[in-house]
Amino acid sequence: MRLFVAVKPPQYVIEFVERLKARLVSVDSGIRYVGPENMHMTLVFIGEVDRGALPGIEESIGKCTYLPPFEVMLGKAGVFPSLENPRVLWVGGYDENFARLSVDLRRALGVVDDNRPICHLTLARMKGVGKGKLSRLVELSNGFLKTKRISFTVDKVLLFESFLRKSGAEYSVIREFKLKGEENG
Repeated sequence: MRLFVAVKPPQYVIEFVERLKARLVSVDSGIRYVGPENMHMTLVFIGEVDRGALPGIEESIGKCTYLPPFEVMLGKAGVFPSLENPRVLWVGGYDENFARLSVDLRRALGVVDDNRPICHLTLARMKGVGKGKLSRLVELSNGFLKTKRISFTVDKVLLFESFLRKSGAEYSVIREFKLKGEENG
């Protein structure tokens, strides 16, 4: 099983992001845009595990749901891993609660990841995009994000199984975990 824990944005956020992607296609139609059905904000990528490990993984996730629901905002656009070697175009930003939940999940699940958690939705995956087009994509995205404040409440996290297909990744929810708001969790 290939697993990850993520937040699924509500439909109005997905629709907003779809309108943004429609504008970006005019800059570069060769980029592989993420479909609306696959939109999520990854908290932690667990990776390949045996099915027998699932109960322990679910228990560990459950112990990390002590935070109260919190608001996240799509405030800016960016790329991973760098402007010199862009592979992912995203929208989101830094959110303290999201980062805290991500770090707690990493610790509880024994996942080593030194990257700072960035609360983001992947818009597209890319290879070989020139700096001019890349600058235009990020500029257009940031301009679009300024037109409307888009935020939503995170009140649950989802454990997903990922299936890699020739047509692209497919995700299936295994279990939902509500945030409890019990700080001494």
